[in-house]
Amino acid sequence: MNDRLSIQRGRVLYSLGTDNTLTGTRTLVAESQSGLFTFPSIAALEARAPNRFQRTVPLSGTSPVTQQQVLDVGAFAQAEWRMSDAVTLTGGLRWDGTGFLTAPPTNTAVDAAFNVMTGRAPSDWLQFQPRAQLVWRVDERSRDVVRFAGGLFTAQAPYYAQHNQLLYTGTSLADIDLRNAAVPVPNYSAYRADPSTVPGLPAGAATPPPYVNVVGDYHAPVSFKGVAAWEHQFSDVLTASLGAHYTRTHNEYQYIDLNLRATPAFTLDNENGRGVWVPASTISAATGTTDVRNASANPAFARVVALESNGNGEEVALTAEANFILARE
Repeated sequence: MNDRLSIQRGRVLYSLGTDNTLTGTRTLVAESQSGLFTFPSIAALEARAPNRFQRTVPLSGTSPVTQQQVLDVGAFAQAEWRMSDAVTLTGGLRWDGTGFLTAPPTNTAVDAAFNVMTGRAPSDWLQFQPRAQLVWRVDERSRDVVRFAGGLFTAQAPYYAQHNQLLYTGTSLADIDLRNAAVPVPNYSAYRADPSTVPGLPAGAATPPPYVNVVGDYHAPVSFKGVAAWEHQFSDVLTASLGAHYTRTHNEYQYIDLNLRATPAFTLDNENGRGVWVPASTISAATGTTDVRNASANPAFARVVALESNGNGEEVALTAEANFILARE
């Protein structure tokens, strides 16, 4: 639902508006659920002798489907003041709110172990964005135009980020990682004919530690953008412009592994002390294969990743542009 109202009062044009969207999604992504065989060599591939099999196994027997309801609301007010024939000043304020209305089920074991709230969905209702722009037409024919502008702009987390939270609750999927003698012999023809024959949890085996996706301290990313630009019209067919741009962004989202051990198991002196989080004794000398679960601080869980908003970014740019009209009708 969108609406806009504009009112002209003398040299000032006032604009008010709102835009609101309610989105429903239904997502089936059978990610890593078909299984992956790893072969140490071409000869092993030809002999159908893999040394590793990985698969995300649906515990219910069928691939889970996620459903989302997402509400995006916004409103803005703006005033454009024609101060003179040469100068125009525009200022405004925009507000946006975003809420993922579908929350995942609570996993009390994860909540207790990592002091998180697995049943919380991401939202941010306080996205206020002031903006302003000054345009100066230097001469009467507007052959030279100078522009200064700056303001705040917000961005929304992709819907897929919350889809991951709904999918990886720690109760609907299990990651298996079989090595060496435990790896089954591939039978690709049977898998194509009947996908249910793809190897799953070995008979009698315990469910592996779960991979869990949660929402931490999430806020919508916010960017300050500023620009100073000059445009010159050399003729009716040739114009050129120069611009200086600055962008500073905070609240950039990223995933943090809450279950990663606090310190590396060892470091590599020949790589400037780069840390390796799995113990050296767990790394295969023949293939170098590792298992991320050996880097877990809490062995009852695999990776427990939280969507956090602690990233920052900065950019400075200079631009130059020329436009030439080859012919006029």
